[in-house]
Amino acid sequence: MKVLISICLSLIFSLSVFGQKDSLLNVIKTSDNDTTILEAYVQLGDPFFRVQSDSARYYYLKAIEIAEKIDFFVWRANLENAIGLCYMDQENYEEAIVWFKRCAKKMAELNTRQGTAMLLNNIGACYNEMQQSSVAMKYFLVAQRIEWDKAHKDVVMLLEVNMGNVYEDLGQDSLALEHYHNSLSLTDPETDPYNNALSHHNIGVVLFLNDPTSKEGLARQKRAYEIATANEFANLQTMTSTDIIRYYLEEEQLNLDSANYWITCSRKSSAIANSPTLNLGVNETISRYHLMKGQYDSCRHYIDKGMKLFPIVQEKQDKISFLFAAASSYEEIGDFQKAFNYYRDASVLRKNTYNERNSQIFANLKNNHEIEKRDQEIALSKKENDVKDAQIESDQNRIRFFLIGTVLLILLLGFIVYFLIQKNKNNKLLSEQNAVIEKQQSSLREKQNEIIDSINYAKRIQGAVLPKSPELQRALKNGFVLYLPKDIVSGDFYWMYEIDTSNYLVAVADCTGHGVPGAMVSVVCNNALNRSVNEYKLREPAAILDKTRELVVQEFEQKDEKVRDGMDISLIKINVANGDLAWAGANNPLWILRKVEGNIDLLETKADKQPIGFSEMMRPFTNHQLTLKPNDRLFLFSDGFVDQFGGEKGKKYKRNRFKSFLINHYASDMDTLKEEMKGEFLAWKGDFDQLDDICVIGIDFQ
Repeated sequence: MKVLISICLSLIFSLSVFGQKDSLLNVIKTSDNDTTILEAYVQLGDPFFRVQSDSARYYYLKAIEIAEKIDFFVWRANLENAIGLCYMDQENYEEAIVWFKRCAKKMAELNTRQGTAMLLNNIGACYNEMQQSSVAMKYFLVAQRIEWDKAHKDVVMLLEVNMGNVYEDLGQDSLALEHYHNSLSLTDPETDPYNNALSHHNIGVVLFLNDPTSKEGLARQKRAYEIATANEFANLQTMTSTDIIRYYLEEEQLNLDSANYWITCSRKSSAIANSPTLNLGVNETISRYHLMKGQYDSCRHYIDKGMKLFPIVQEKQDKISFLFAAASSYEEIGDFQKAFNYYRDASVLRKNTYNERNSQIFANLKNNHEIEKRDQEIALSKKENDVKDAQIESDQNRIRFFLIGTVLLILLLGFIVYFLIQKNKNNKLLSEQNAVIEKQQSSLREKQNEIIDSINYAKRIQGAVLPKSPELQRALKNGFVLYLPKDIVSGDFYWMYEIDTSNYLVAVADCTGHGVPGAMVSVVCNNALNRSVNEYKLREPAAILDKTRELVVQEFEQKDEKVRDGMDISLIKINVANGDLAWAGANNPLWILRKVEGNIDLLETKADKQPIGFSEMMRPFTNHQLTLKPNDRLFLFSDGFVDQFGGEKGKKYKRNRFKSFLINHYASDMDTLKEEMKGEFLAWKGDFDQLDDICVIGIDFQ
């Protein structure tokens, strides 16, 4: 955000300086030259640009009024861009887009290609901050394709930074690094220190995402901090010092003394920057530092300080990260109730953020429709200011006060009369209302029973689409299915298709949600799997998942928005005669237990990190070819078992505990293992509520 402001201002305003504020106000008061007054308003606004954006915007709006009066078309466009930057500085991205689009329209009329490219870049940056990465990339690519003088390296550098930001958000780290290195090559620490430091910082962030112990990442952050400190860029000092603290708090190179030094640096710079979002990150790292030192009261204190910032922090992703970090800290402290609460709040906020992204499209459309209305309001305000007259205003005020007093008196009398009438009716209404309430309660009980009956019938329907016991017995001669829905109906399901007497397709799927919503999604996903093998004759797991995703996305497509419901799945094709195995997975892995020289090894094949459903970057699924050995055991499962809270301390079960359980019970036959697994889950869950549906398939290859 700050990168755009620093460069765009240098492109917009290049004026003589009149002097201090009093001198500029005197110019406005005494001058009869509109151009001089216009320049004075701009000079009044400039000092507030990065300090008090509201004040800067006030003076720029005054300047726009003068520019409209004398028909300075270019100035109006430049001032609209400046106001958009003010809103962007305050993280009000919707309003910033409104002003940038006004300016872009004028730039197009002027046929100013460089200005148009700059505005498209600004709009794309706003959409990226609003988590609409695909929309942002469209604007950046259009700006890149515009034919303009690429000698203006500052705007080229901006596009490289912002495209790097989008790829970083999408998890495309190699592409993000490529664009960040390009932006670094276009800057110089002497002539453009802010953007040079920012490029080092961005490269360090991506390196830390891949490896939190990266030495090169640390060197990049320290170089960025050095440049930011030399030029008093408080925001950049805070961002880089916070990332350096996280580096020294990693267990592999834990150094509490170094962490404490950088905490002192981040406190000093964050006090100057005064950014709620940055202060949230500072409190997160300081709380983690005190946790590592065993100073639990101090850790809680800084978590509480961070939570107090939530009402004024705009970035939801930063809030989600803070909540997960707080949950992790309380889990290590041993306060598992608070840990559970923070995990729950983080999950709810993450889910709400998904919903807000979908509704943002409609909000933007509404803002666009209001542009013309706001233009009319500005014109009306100008006319009112031109016809001000002290005596007329005084007369209008007297009339206004008289009318208001009369209306208030009438309302008061009406309220008194209404109150008296209502008081007489209350006793009669009370008995009638009690009767109505009793009737409604009876009706509600009847409806509740009807709903429960309907859900039980839905359970019978869902059970009808699951594989029958004879079918499972042929595919799982030595295996089992552990199926424990959280509610009456389930979002998890298991699936099987017999290719021939030796080859079978077997899957465990975990659909979005649980209960009735999850069951509805599971019907769509189950049908898509069946169509992939029956209608499209597909037999390889990866091809089946590609076609299933296509069918699910088509099913959930709506007119103006993308529905992100779908499923995670682990799908195998197994030859029960010779042990040939093909596998593909969406987020859920495949585990194989193998006995090697008396030891039990667990071999994990990781899934593609994408769901069966709509996502920003949809790639073909990977088909893995494996060969089973006698006595190998395969396990397909959803995440309900490992995510369950329980035990003496109320912790998650987690995958490592599940791996140990399977290894320790390798000697049990599969029927016994199923009962032992069910008993393990119930014992761990104890008095805690079951959090999710559970489905596990185990196969013992002989």
